[in-house]
This record gives sequence, C-alpha cells and structure tokens, in this order.
Amino acid sequence: MPGTQGRYLFRVTTILSGTAILLGGLIYIFLRPGEPLFLDWARATGLGSLVDHLRPGSFDPALLPAWSVYSLPGALWAFAYSLTITGIWSGSHHPVKFLWLATIPVLVLGFELLQAPGIIPGTFSILDLVFGILGAGAGFLFPAIILKSTRHESRKQ
Repeated sequence: MPGTQGRYLFRVTTILSGTAILLGGLIYIFLRPGEPLFLDWARATGLGSLVDHLRPGSFDPALLPAWSVYSLPGALWAFAYSLTITGIWSGSHHPVKFLWLATIPVLVLGFELLQAPGIIPGTFSILDLVFGILGAGAGFLFPAIILKSTRHESRKQ
C-alpha cells in the first residue's frame, strides 16, 4: 500500500503545486501593474507579445482586495514550493531531507526580508511575509494530511 499512497501523493502534490503556480502567474499577468521580473521572464521565453496583448484592460484589479493582487501570488508560490519539497521527501529518513526542508523558510522569509534593505528588488511588506508563512505552512502540512486521509480510507475498505 505505501507504493499506492506514494503515487497518489505525487499526483495530488503535482496538480496542486501546478495549479498554485498557474493561478499566481495569472494574477501577475492580468491584475498586477508591470512587474519587470515577471515580464522579463515572459519576454525571454518568447511569450512577451502574448502577455502584452492579454494585459491591457483585461480586468480591473480595484474590484478585488489588495491582498489578493499583491500578497496572494507570493503565498501561492510558497505553497507550491513547500508542497513540492515536502511531498518529495515525505516518508524519507535521509539526512539530506532536512537540508531541503530548511530551504523552505530560508527562501520564503529571505526573499521578503531581503527586500527591506534593498538587497533584492521589490517592496517589503509584512502582509507578504505573513502570506508567505501561511502558504509555506499549508504546503508543509498538506502531504501529512493527504497521507493520513489515504491511510484512513484504506483501513475502511
């Protein structure tokens, strides 16, 4: 049964991580003002003209709460990264697991905290920090919840 649970966990984490990244990307494309880092990436991959075509007047971000436009994408990224790393190493007892798990808070917190002194580009925000922590925490806990529910379901049968 562990093989079946592992495959199920892999599918669920892959779908959820991909969905979170896609949703965060769509928020950047349609709702955020010109974000140089994201738009430069889109142009470098040859998608710049498509993104530029889709952006103007696609949706009025003023209709949504500011946190959903400015903080939610970071939380979705943190969720996806945390979920992926935790899902990959779930059930492993290898010491390298802890090194990879340590990258989650380092990246999530570091990215935001390094914006405060201007070491990396961006605007420091406490709300972004809170959303990042919540997203990473959810991604960290989710594999355990999935495995617990699949174990419970397998016992019922």
